[in-house]
Amino acid sequence: MDPYTQLTSTHGLRVFQLSELEKATKNFSSSRYVGGGDFGAEIFKGVIKNANKTKLHVLVYRITRGPTLEAKSDEEWAGELTKQVSAIDDHPNFVKVVGYCATRYKKKKGHVEPVRFIVEEDACNGNLHDYLHEGRHQPLSWAKRLNILRDVARGLAYFHDSLDNKILSFKSSNILLDENVNAKLSEYATATLGPFDENLMDVTCVSVSYEAPELLLRGDLTSKSNVWSYGVFILEVITGNQPSDGNLTKKLKKLWSSDRNKLEKMIDPKLKGRYSAESAMALAALAADHCLQEEPNKRPKMSEVLAMVSTMAETAEI
Repeated sequence: MDPYTQLTSTHGLRVFQLSELEKATKNFSSSRYVGGGDFGAEIFKGVIKNANKTKLHVLVYRITRGPTLEAKSDEEWAGELTKQVSAIDDHPNFVKVVGYCATRYKKKKGHVEPVRFIVEEDACNGNLHDYLHEGRHQPLSWAKRLNILRDVARGLAYFHDSLDNKILSFKSSNILLDENVNAKLSEYATATLGPFDENLMDVTCVSVSYEAPELLLRGDLTSKSNVWSYGVFILEVITGNQPSDGNLTKKLKKLWSSDRNKLEKMIDPKLKGRYSAESAMALAALAADHCLQEEPNKRPKMSEVLAMVSTMAETAEI
């Protein structure tokens, strides 16, 4: 069976025509442009109609360059997307993929180039990066931050243990929030490449501030690389600082080795002191003593991290 047909018939994904996506995004208007994504993608907001004719707000990822196009045929890409969507479908901590499009278009000089699209549901509350750093939303409470950390850990643990896969592009802008501020990992960030090679020295789309030393130095991507990224993510969530702000991991490690009682100076001031000192200390310890170990084999499994974060989320007193 053609992988496109299988994808549509088995998992209910819609195969879009380019004209449909042009209409949904007002011909990829700058007013619908959200920003640049990973793997050579441009992201646009759009509105489509479901089979029952109701409107659905979506994010359209237009991929015109990068390793996705260079390394895989349309058929290979569709096959990997099929496998990915079937495995993640209906998981509460992944955004739902609505459909896709793979086509060709002519550029001004006349040569034909491939272009691919992934269409995701648009989580109504935007992405976590904007909540933490852009100041356009009410600051997230400590309880919501703990729940987000648990949601993301649950998604990563499932991705590692149930799918035996890794996420190359882990960062807060790829974490979307629904109407109840539940966190969902963008399937685009996980499904675009499908299963990865173990060595990724030729991939230039990693989020450097989040990435483990072995990935940056040797291109080695393992589940333990994601554990390092999650450790950086913990610090981002509890401090409100971007990972690139003065090297967040080095700041924590220096403080952790000298005077842990000064941790409160790193906690996000937007919380105005409304947080659990006990769980803040526990999260800092999880990041510094476990997730951010230089040696990958000294880092815990993501399922172990999930167990620890879940306990904190359930027992923290604020």
